[in-house]
Amino acid sequence: MLLALVVTVVLYVAAGMPTPGNPLVLVAFVVAGAAVLSLLGAAWTVAISRAELAAAVTMPWFMLAGLGAGGFGPIIQLLPSWVGTVLNLLPTGGIVEGARFAYTGEGNVLLALLNLAVWTAIGLIVLRYRFRWEPRKS
Repeated sequence: MLLALVVTVVLYVAAGMPTPGNPLVLVAFVVAGAAVLSLLGAAWTVAISRAELAAAVTMPWFMLAGLGAGGFGPIIQLLPSWVGTVLNLLPTGGIVEGARFAYTGEGNVLLALLNLAVWTAIGLIVLRYRFRWEPRKS
């Protein structure tokens, strides 16, 4: 949350980016997005057999989420259009759609909320049925 605030202020000061038209919506989507991504991070642990593999198994998903969210600039425009559509189904797509609405008033907030709700349900289901807490043995 604090990092999002710092980035927003830096973009406002350094790049002349306008302030969000609806800052409460931006805050709501940043908080909701952080919660959903944290939940999915916990759920993702069921796919990781050992702590040593965590970075190698997780990095491709971070790269795809960043690409879909526009974190790498206009690279997504070089790919076929269906790739962007698929990547927008990731939870970062909902966060970006919410931020777009907060800044411009354009975008579909209900679709963004639905996106985050579906990913929340997926994370909760995985945690409920597959998560195993195995404390470290000394």
